[in-house]
Amino acid sequence: MLLENAFRYLKRAKLVSSHGEFSTDFLGRRPRYYDDLVCARREPSAAVVANLAMRLSDVARRLKRSPDASVDAAELEQMIASAFAELRKRFITVLSRNRPAMNKPAPLDW
Repeated sequence: MLLENAFRYLKRAKLVSSHGEFSTDFLGRRPRYYDDLVCARREPSAAVVANLAMRLSDVARRLKRSPDASVDAAELEQMIASAFAELRKRFITVLSRNRPAMNKPAPLDW
């Protein structure tokens, strides 16, 4: 859902023109990545979500320097917040799964 919303927003703002451009420029992946993800009904990796969040943040910084009427800044900020919220959720899940192992003392012979 996050990637779909981001692609629609970026296309409407004329910042991307195709799934391939979105995949390479905003997700940091090969041109068919987004299409393959949608077709397989898979969730993007945390690395892809992080790439998207950072690229959207770059767009937001550029907008602050020179506003563009075709870009809805509030919607952009909401997408950035959603991407970072998704990353927090994933990392908290990973940390909670590994918590018992993290609470064990480290071996002294490493």
